[in-house]
Amino acid sequence: MCHSPSTFLPRESSLSFLAGPICGFFVQPIVGALSDRCSLKWGRRRPFITFGAVVTSLSLVFLCFSYTYGAILHGKNPIPIASVSAMIGLILLNTTINIMLAPVRSIIQDIVPKEALDKGNAFSALMLGAAFFLCNLIFFLLLTVFRIQPADHSFIYLLEVMGVVGAVVILITLIPTLIIGREASLAEVQQDIESNGEEIPEPKFFLIELVATLIAMPNRLRIVCVVFFFSWAGYFPIQIFTTSIFSIKIATFAVAISSLAGALWTFPLSWLCAKFGEKWPYFITQTLSSISTVGMIFVGLFSDYKLIYIPGLLILMVLIQINVTTANSAPFSLIGKEQSKSAGAYVGVMNAFCVLAQAFVNIVIAVIALPFSLIPSLSRNVVLATVHQYLPLVCAATFGFIGSVCCLFLQTKSVADMMNDDKPTIVNAVEDDLERLINAEEDDVDEDDLFIR
Repeated sequence: MCHSPSTFLPRESSLSFLAGPICGFFVQPIVGALSDRCSLKWGRRRPFITFGAVVTSLSLVFLCFSYTYGAILHGKNPIPIASVSAMIGLILLNTTINIMLAPVRSIIQDIVPKEALDKGNAFSALMLGAAFFLCNLIFFLLLTVFRIQPADHSFIYLLEVMGVVGAVVILITLIPTLIIGREASLAEVQQDIESNGEEIPEPKFFLIELVATLIAMPNRLRIVCVVFFFSWAGYFPIQIFTTSIFSIKIATFAVAISSLAGALWTFPLSWLCAKFGEKWPYFITQTLSSISTVGMIFVGLFSDYKLIYIPGLLILMVLIQINVTTANSAPFSLIGKEQSKSAGAYVGVMNAFCVLAQAFVNIVIAVIALPFSLIPSLSRNVVLATVHQYLPLVCAATFGFIGSVCCLFLQTKSVADMMNDDKPTIVNAVEDDLERLINAEEDDVDEDDLFIR
């Protein structure tokens, strides 16, 4: 008997949303702190990035071949074995990805000059947006041009091929980081910070590490973490439920186009952040994203009118994705501008806030939707069923607006302000000397001594 893989893929999808937050919460803070203390001559971040890239590639291949394992071991009913393999693969994949995330973010803060951090992190967000665009475009073409559906066996074979290709791409794109990413060793970093009377704290058990880093973190970075939390709490329901509210083809196309727009947004974003600081670009995009989330509810209600439905969804998704790009760039620039040698721990904690946001949203939506599960008759009411369908977007908009308010408390500076703060004190010394020169006759001060510097 041949089983359709359609019963396998939904389980895989649901597992990914469970495995991701759990693995991210446990792994990222401690890996970030460990990378701060890595003493290899190769650098602090690159060993973790390399190891993470290799095991991520292997985990990706393992995951994509899950259905094949089930077919080989139990050809008549491959679904149970495939599901277990998928669960193991997803846990491995999410764990290994999280091994890379904090060091990858941290190496940008380490090697990019402070005045160029907005450009550096914007370029990182550009690559992320371009990857989202490419993946969603390929999926859209598979659905529309090649008419391959996730329930088809041909999709499973294609998934295996794409898994191998993805693994190869991960390893190839690792090479520039290894060659170009010249970072200081721990010994060099320690010599630098010891002269300033600082030290890198020893990594601790993950919960202790999380709390210790939060306590040591400057207050302005704690505010960034809160904003980051609500940014992801506002985006996560959209990421999950868009395809359940809108048709999968239109939703995939909208995500592809909006990802491209988000990638292009990185160019004006880096200029705006350098010119005005991260606060106002973040506040504006976060607010527009929250308004757009509300707009998606109304667009969904007009799904029968395609002249309104499709253009409206595209415009709203573009505004939402622009904010996602900002959230993937601005907070990490603010960490880098602290010029802390514990950037790995800070980045790990900030990513943990993203993970907590995902878990928080799942709990809130589950609690609110609980009556519909306990009382099936509620879903038969058209009005209540519609409320139930759009409830995740209502939650997303609420969290997004809270994030907008939190943005107002961000403490940021433009590049010009930072450079002014870092100017040598010689300017003040010369001003003092000029003032003394005016009173030189009274104070009997030698003019040559005043200007010797």
